[in-house]
Amino acid sequence: MNIKKELIWGWGLTVVVVILTGYYLMAGQKLSSTSIIKSNGSKQGTSTQPTSSVILTTEEVQKHNQPTDCWLIIENKVYNVTDYLNIHPGGAGRITPYCGSDATQAFLTKDGQGSHSQTAFQDLTQLYIGDLNGQIKQMVNPTIINNLPRRGRGGREENDD
Repeated sequence: MNIKKELIWGWGLTVVVVILTGYYLMAGQKLSSTSIIKSNGSKQGTSTQPTSSVILTTEEVQKHNQPTDCWLIIENKVYNVTDYLNIHPGGAGRITPYCGSDATQAFLTKDGQGSHSQTAFQDLTQLYIGDLNGQIKQMVNPTIINNLPRRGRGGREENDD
């Protein structure tokens, strides 16, 4: 009778050990895949928050060339505009052709149509992540972007009336 109880306990403990081992292995795989994304700074095709160890070269910026992951260079500074595209007063289509590239001339001249307002320059500072050929200095906070006032085509804030 004691042998039967010992076998039951042995099998029970074996099952528990196998389950716990499987759990820890799966948790370890999730951790390692997360660290791979973070060490590369980005995963092409998705908007990610890079780590400060990423050097902001033109090659790195070129990887972020989609509306779902859009970085711009403006006056040798790098901006992550991904979350701003949907609230840009002129529409996302005015920015997306420049994703992953230098948009200095387009921004300063509104793509040959004038110049941006002081408010546009202030909004841009919220999207700044670092200097070209430098390391990332700050992450873009989507909450700040969502709190930027919505503006009509003239750059004026829209009323909720």
